[in-house]
Amino acid sequence: WGGQYDLWETRIEEAVRDTDGAYLVYDGEPITACFHASSAGYTESGAAVGGGDVPYLVSVSSPETASDVPNFVTTAEFSPESFREKFLAAYPDADLSAQPPDWIGERTVDPSGRVSSVRVGDVSVPGTKMRSIFSLRSANFRLAWTGRSFLFTVSGSGHGAGMSQYGANVMAKNGSTWQEILTHYYPGTSLTTPPLARTATCPVSSTTASASPPEESSPVSSASASGSSSCVCTVRRRGRAP
Repeated sequence: WGGQYDLWETRIEEAVRDTDGAYLVYDGEPITACFHASSAGYTESGAAVGGGDVPYLVSVSSPETASDVPNFVTTAEFSPESFREKFLAAYPDADLSAQPPDWIGERTVDPSGRVSSVRVGDVSVPGTKMRSIFSLRSANFRLAWTGRSFLFTVSGSGHGAGMSQYGANVMAKNGSTWQEILTHYYPGTSLTTPPLARTATCPVSSTTASASPPEESSPVSSASASGSSSCVCTVRRRGRAP
C-alpha cells in the first residue's frame, strides 16, 4: 500500500467495526454465503451448480465488465490428442471415433449465460463438468474447432453462485452501501447480530471455512479451474465480547 497504508488500514478497521457480529439470515437461519470472483452479466443460481433450490441463491444481475476485472475473458486451447485424453479420462465410454471437427455438438446455455450442457461425441456433458475437466475459469464458455485445435473462450471466474466479488466492488464504487450489496446478491435475506458462534455449511460443498478466503467458494472443488484452494460457503456467527 506504500504511502496509502494508513488510509487503507483505517478503512479496514472501520469495515470490521461496522460489520462485527453481523450475519445474514433467511427465514431465521444463517445463510450459506457462497461467492465467486466475477460474473459476465448475471450470477448463477445455486440449483445450477448442484446446491439445490436455495431461495436466496438465485441469478441476479452483476455489473462488472472487462474494464473492471483483470483477465475477464480467457482462452484455453487443446490439441485433439490432449482434448481426447482429458475427456476420456472423465468419460471413458464416450465415442470419439469421428474426426475431431465432428466431436462437438449442440451447446445449451442457461439464463445466466453459462453453459448448461454441451454434446461431446455421444455424451451430453454439463457445463460445470466441462469446466472441471478442462480447468476452465468458469462455465460461461464457447467452444470452437479452429482447424487444428479446440479453443475455449471463457468469461468471468468462479462457479457464479452468490456474491460476485468484482461486482460488489463496482457496486460500492457506484455508491451502494454494503447492506445494499448483500441484499442484491442474497435477495430475501436480512442482517442480524448473533449471541453465539455457529457455522452454516454450503449446500453445494462439504468443505469448511478456511482462514484465507479464496476468490470463490467452490461447489465443484475446482481449485485448478479458478485458482482457488477451498470453499468458504459459510457464515460464522460470533458473540461479542462482554
